[in-house]
Amino acid sequence: MVNVCLGLYLKEQSGLWRKAFQRLGSVSVLLSPVFLLLAFVQEPSVGMAGRSWRTQLGLIPLIIGVALHLVANLAAKSNSAQN
Repeated sequence: MVNVCLGLYLKEQSGLWRKAFQRLGSVSVLLSPVFLLLAFVQEPSVGMAGRSWRTQLGLIPLIIGVALHLVANLAAKSNSAQN
């Protein structure tokens, strides 16, 4: 769902660092489902009591990717408000 939302909103920013943040964020968000699928397949035997590194490896890139997109978008909006 996050991938669909990012795909619907994505407008490539003009600034070099903003564009880099968006690309890093997109790669990070695209890697996240791979790790979450691995966690889904491997962790059911552990149950709710013990989450392994696979879940963290899936959630951390997702959070970082969304945060990078947010920073790039907020910087672009504040830059356009100044002009």
